Amino acid sequence: MQLPISFLDPYLKNLEGHRFMYALRLHEAALRQKISFRILGSSDGALAVFNQLPFEKCFVTPPDAIVKGIGLGRCLNAISSYRTLKHLNRLLDSGHSMLFLEDVMRIYSPPFKRWLGSYLKRPRTGLVVMLRYPCLRPDNGLPLPSPPAYPLLFSDFEAMVAAGAKVFLATDTACLQRQYSKLTSIPIEVLPTLSDVSFKRPPCSRLPQNPLKVMHLGVASAVKGLPQLAKAIRILHEKGRLMDFHFTLHTFTAGYDVPVVKQAIAELKSLETSGCVTLIDSSLDENEYRRIFLSADAVVLPYDKARYQASSAIFTEAMTAGIPVITTEGTWMAEELDNHACGLTIPTNSPEEISGALLRLSSGFEHHARASSSAAGKWIDFHNADTMMNRLMEFASRTLN
Repeated sequence: MQLPISFLDPYLKNLEGHRFMYALRLHEAALRQKISFRILGSSDGALAVFNQLPFEKCFVTPPDAIVKGIGLGRCLNAISSYRTLKHLNRLLDSGHSMLFLEDVMRIYSPPFKRWLGSYLKRPRTGLVVMLRYPCLRPDNGLPLPSPPAYPLLFSDFEAMVAAGAKVFLATDTACLQRQYSKLTSIPIEVLPTLSDVSFKRPPCSRLPQNPLKVMHLGVASAVKGLPQLAKAIRILHEKGRLMDFHFTLHTFTAGYDVPVVKQAIAELKSLETSGCVTLIDSSLDENEYRRIFLSADAVVLPYDKARYQASSAIFTEAMTAGIPVITTEGTWMAEELDNHACGLTIPTNSPEEISGALLRLSSGFEHHARASSSAAGKWIDFHNADTMMNRLMEFASRTLN
């Protein structure tokens, strides 16, 4: 007997971007492996896009409060509403299923806890919980889970396991596995991130006389190091080295107009007249994003080490494409660069460290390009949707045994 998998992601409503593509890749892997797979979430938006997925709407009130900046309380009310939990009961009525739960800290509440405990008492049911770093940015004014939240969550799961429930905890970085393993006796396994193989490309063939094309894409944010990167570009300009580079940077803030980020964007606009800086101040559709990204010689991710023990979709795309990456020591990205013997890491994301790393990458580019291209194959071998689906089916087999 093979357990069907139900993927519960209440934030699956961004029709462009990483969340939708994550679900789509899982769906495609399930089709290839002939696994019963469906997605439960919020279907507000263009339903024609969601028709690509085996999608069922299970949230009576779309829990998009955090996306819209309304606050955590309304989000918890949405997942906890009687009608929503009743609808989940109907969708999962038969039992005999593996529930794969995303973003647990964003939806966990006493009513949901009671529903989950009841669900796991059904025959042949199991739960896989993907533990991700709380990804609400401290620079956007939105609330973070309180410090005791994770120990309480793990205590609840341990009680469920003690009562006979099949609960499996997972994360997608070894950094987070080490952190969370200190808080619970339940083993935590590392699952793959999902590489998009459409980002694979031939090794870079940049001519030495051409400027190094450097990308920094994604929503402009302080925790992603945009303010420090702006100052690093200014340092290169003052040293007379800016002409050795061409920077393409995303200055789209998605409405989070934080003063330090606004200052960084103003700094970058003052450098735009050099002809060495291109700014993108709007969201990109999937094809345009991929086209711009794959034109890069290098990707610079001077992320905040305290926040980025978690995975990064942009880093995953760079590794898949074999593009050299500069990132901060102490992050998941730096650990993976070390594991794959490629890229450059910097002790801190200070402007001086960033500008120095860019100059080192430029002078040794051929070496770094070869190393990153070589690492791409090893990366894709593990970080792919088929490997992820195989791991989920392993959890399902352990549920049946």
